[in-house]
Amino acid sequence: MSVILSSVCFIPAVFKTCSDRQKAGHGKTFLLKAMDVLCVLIQIGSIGLWTLYSDNHAHPWSVSVGLLLTSFGWWEAYLPYDNAIIFQSFFDFLREVRDKSLHRLVQHVVNCIVSLWKIILTLTMFFVLTAALKPVPNVWDLFSNTHWSYIDSETTVVTPGKPPAILINESLPSCLAGTKFVPYLAYPDKSDCSGFWLRVCVQDAPTLTYNLCPGDFEFFDSKNSLTCYNEGTCCQAAELVECGARQHYQNCPNPEHDIQEKFPSNPDAYTGWQMPVFLVEQNVYPFLALLIQIISTFAAYQLSYFAFETRIEISGFAIPMTLSTLILIPALALVCNNEVSDNCYYDEFLSASRFFSCSDYMSLFDLLKKNWIFILTFLSQAWISSHIWTKRTLRLAKKELIFDTPFYDSLMIEQSLLLNRRMDDEKTDQDEILMETVKREVTVIGCATMWHETESEMSDLLDSLLRIDAYAEKLDRTHEDFFDFELNIFFDDAFDADGNPNAFVIQLLKLLEVRHIDLKEKTITPYGGKLKWILSNNTVLLCHLKDRTKIKIKKRWSQLMYFLYFLGEQAVENLEEIRGKNYYSNETIRVKNSNTFILALDGDVTFEPNSIVKLIDLMKKDDKTGAVCGRIHPKGAGLISMYQKFEYAVGHWLQKTTEDVLGNVLCSPGCFSLYRLSALIESQISFMKPALKDFTKATASPMDCIQHDQGEDRWLCTMLIERGWNIEYSAVSDAYTVCPESFSEFYHQRRRWTPSTVANLLELLSLWRSLLRHGNLSIFHILYQILMLAGTVIGPGSIFILLVGGFQLTLDVSYWTSFIFNLIPIIMFIVVSLLASPSSQILCAKVLSLIYGLFMIAIVFALLFSVWDGCPWAPSTVSLELTAGAFIIVGLLHPLELHYLLYGVVYYATVPCMYMLLPFFCVFNLDDVSWGTRETAQVAKKNSMIERLRYIFNPADEIDELSQKLTEKMDSLEKTIEKLS
Repeated sequence: MSVILSSVCFIPAVFKTCSDRQKAGHGKTFLLKAMDVLCVLIQIGSIGLWTLYSDNHAHPWSVSVGLLLTSFGWWEAYLPYDNAIIFQSFFDFLREVRDKSLHRLVQHVVNCIVSLWKIILTLTMFFVLTAALKPVPNVWDLFSNTHWSYIDSETTVVTPGKPPAILINESLPSCLAGTKFVPYLAYPDKSDCSGFWLRVCVQDAPTLTYNLCPGDFEFFDSKNSLTCYNEGTCCQAAELVECGARQHYQNCPNPEHDIQEKFPSNPDAYTGWQMPVFLVEQNVYPFLALLIQIISTFAAYQLSYFAFETRIEISGFAIPMTLSTLILIPALALVCNNEVSDNCYYDEFLSASRFFSCSDYMSLFDLLKKNWIFILTFLSQAWISSHIWTKRTLRLAKKELIFDTPFYDSLMIEQSLLLNRRMDDEKTDQDEILMETVKREVTVIGCATMWHETESEMSDLLDSLLRIDAYAEKLDRTHEDFFDFELNIFFDDAFDADGNPNAFVIQLLKLLEVRHIDLKEKTITPYGGKLKWILSNNTVLLCHLKDRTKIKIKKRWSQLMYFLYFLGEQAVENLEEIRGKNYYSNETIRVKNSNTFILALDGDVTFEPNSIVKLIDLMKKDDKTGAVCGRIHPKGAGLISMYQKFEYAVGHWLQKTTEDVLGNVLCSPGCFSLYRLSALIESQISFMKPALKDFTKATASPMDCIQHDQGEDRWLCTMLIERGWNIEYSAVSDAYTVCPESFSEFYHQRRRWTPSTVANLLELLSLWRSLLRHGNLSIFHILYQILMLAGTVIGPGSIFILLVGGFQLTLDVSYWTSFIFNLIPIIMFIVVSLLASPSSQILCAKVLSLIYGLFMIAIVFALLFSVWDGCPWAPSTVSLELTAGAFIIVGLLHPLELHYLLYGVVYYATVPCMYMLLPFFCVFNLDDVSWGTRETAQVAKKNSMIERLRYIFNPADEIDELSQKLTEKMDSLEKTIEKLS
C-alpha cells in the first residue's frame, strides 16, 4: 500500500498545472510548466497501470476508482492563485466557496456538516458495495464476525537433516536380528541441535522416527548417545551441550513437550519431508492496532503543526514527510524477507497475526524493478508538493494558514499532510485570514510604575532598557522580530513637601548619569513634570513625575494614566459612546492601535528583549488576544523568598498552564505583561462598553475597593475576558521581579491579593451564562475555577484537619487531645486579630509559624518512620507521596527550573502559616487599604544568612511600633493628668 499511495495526487497535479504563476507574480519558465504537465500524465498513467497490475484483486477497477476519488480530498489547498490558465470562472467559483464557507466564522459549522455527511456517505457505500459485490454471504456478517479479540494459532514446520544410513521401515525380525537387543537407538540430526533420529525395534511402533527436544533442551551427542533414549538422557540443558558442526534451527522455539513423528514409509518421500510443530495459541487484539494507528497519526499531525509554529518546517516536516515512504519500503521489505525465510522470526516479540501478508522473498532492487511505476509517482508527488520546501509561515501561525482543512487521513498520513499544506497563502488571502496588521510595524510602549524602589531595583530596570536599545541596533527594521520601543516611568508621589523631586527621583537621575545617559528635556505638566532621555540607538526614556496634590497616586491610577496618555484625547472624550469593535473610522488609527502594545512593568523588573518578542508572537497569532503574560521569577533572599520561588514555580507550571489550555488566563500580572492598546477601547461583545471605561470608575463601595484598588491587574483582565478578549500565557517569556523578603511585607501583599482574587473570581462565575454564550470561557474552565474557589474556602479547615492528624501521629495522643491542642492557637490568633493592630497580628503569626514549622518537620519524620516500619499505604502517607510525586514530575518536565524544587522544603514547613493563618489575617483586615509594601524607604544591604534570618523573623519592627504607640499614650495620659491637676 505504501507503494501505491503516491498515485493519489491527480487533482492536486491538475490544479497546480492550471495555475498562472506569472500573472500571480511568480514567473514560471516553460520547463517548470512542462514539469507540471508531466506530473499529471504520470499520475493518470499510474492509476491505469496499478489497475492492470492488480490481477489478484477481485475487482481491479476499484483500485483506479479509489485512487482517483481520493485525490479530490485536497482540491482546496491547490486552487490556483487569483488567475488561472483555463476555466477562470470555474476556479473563481471554487475559491469563493472555500473562502466564504470554509475559512470564516462558519468554518466549524461547515466542518461538522461535512464530517457528518462523509460518515453517512461512507456507511451507505459500504453497505451498497458489500451487498452488490458479496465479499461475504451476508452484509451483517461483517459485524457479527467482528470481535474485540481473536485466538490465533500457528503451525510451524521443521525440516530435519538427512536420516541415518540404516534400513528404513525394516521388519521387526530384521530389527531384532542384531547380536544384542536394543529397542531404541538414537542418532543425532546433523542439521539441528534440538532434534535426533530414533530407531525403534518394538512391535507397535514405526522403525524410524524423528524427535524434537522440548523447550531450551538440545540433543546430547556423546559416545553413549546411541543408547541415551533407553536411559532418558538424550535431551540436556543447552549450556551442557556442545553442538559442534550442527546448527540451531532458525529461531523457532521448541515445543513444551518432546514431539515424535513417523518417517514416511516410502524412502523417496524424504525429499522435502517436514515435521509439523504446533505452537501455543495466542490472543490477538485487532482494535489495539487500530488504537495505535489513531494515536500515532494524531501525534504526527500535532507535531507537524508544531514544526510550522516553531519555524522548523524543513527539518521537522518537509524532510520526514517526503522521505518517510522511501524509508518505510526497505524496512517492510526486510521484515517480509525475514518472515518468508522463517515464519517464526518475529514470534518472540510480535503476535502470530500481524495483519499484513508478504509475497515471496525479494531483494530491494527486485522490489523496485517490479514496482518501477512507484519511482515515477514518488517523484511526481515530490514535485506537486514542492511548495512545502519554499513556503515560510509566521511564527505561531494559526492552523488555517498552514493546513487548508482541519482534517487529516490516518490511513495515508504522509499524503494527507503533504497535500493539505496550503499553497496559496499569498498576500491577499493571508491578509484576510490573519489579522490585517501582521506585517506592519509593531510598537511596544513600556510603562513602569515606581515609588520607593532601591538603587539595585532601579538598576535592574535600566539595564533591561539598555539591552533593548542594543537589541534594536542588531536588527533591521524589516526583520520580523523588530519592534519600536519606548519606556515610560510613572513616578508616584515624586515630590517632597517643598515641591522638589524626592530622594528616589534623585536616585534615578544619578543612576542614569552613571550610565552616561544625558537628560534632554524637562517639562512642567498638569500632573507634575516630565523628563526625557534618548539612548544611543534612539530609544526614548520618559519619566513622568506625579504630584499627589494634582493627580491620584497608586498603581491603578498610574496604569489608567498611561493608557489614556497613549490613546489620545479623542478616545478619552468618547469612551461613553464606544460600543463593540472598530470604533475608529480611520483605518490608519485603528491598525496602529491594534499593533501598539503596552508593556506593563514594575520598577524592579529584569527582562531580556527576547522575552518581549515571545509575547508579541502570541499577539500576532490571534487578533482576539488582548493580553499576554510571561513567566515571572521572584528574586530575593531569605526563607520568605524561598517560599515564593517555589510557589511561583508551581503556580506557573500547573495553574497558569491549566488556565491557558482551558482558554483564558485570569490574571496577567502588572509586573510583566503585554496589553493590546485597541483591546482597551474595543469590545468583542457588541453591546458592552470598553474595559477602559469601567477602569476609570472611582471607588464607590467596599467591594470596589477590594476588587479595583487592591488587585487592579486582575480586575482589568476580568473586564477583558468579559468583553470577549483572550488572555494567554507564554512560558518561555521570562522576567524577574523583587519579591517581599520580610514576613510583614509578604503578609501585607497577600492581604491585598487574596480578597481581590476571590472578588474577581466571584464576578466571573456570576456571569457564567453570558461567558459561555459568547465563548469567553468554556464549561471546563468554569468548573475548574469553581474547584479553585472551593479549595480557597475550605483550605484553612483542611490544613487544620491535617495538623490534627499529624499531631496525633507524632505525639501519640488521642484525636480529641490533638484537636484541642490545635484549636487553642487558632482561637488565640482570632482573638488577636479582633482586638490588636495588624502589626500585633503579624507578630503572633510569626511565632505560630515557627512553632508550626517545627511540628511540620516532625510530622514528616513520623510519616517516614511509618513507611520504614512497613506502612507505606496509610492515607496520610499516600497523600504526602502523591503530592510530592506530582511536584517532582512537573519539575522534571521543566529541567531548567528544577532547582526550585529544593525550596519545597520551606514551602511545606510554612503551609499552616500561609494557608491557615493568612486567610484569617486577610479577612480581619479587609478595611486596610494601604499598599503594604515599600511604605517607607528601604536600603539594600548585603547581609549574612544569620542576619537575614534575624531580619525575617525578628519582631523588632513590631516591638518598636508598639513601644512608640505606648509612649504616645503615656504622654497623652500625663497631659490629661496635668490638666486635671
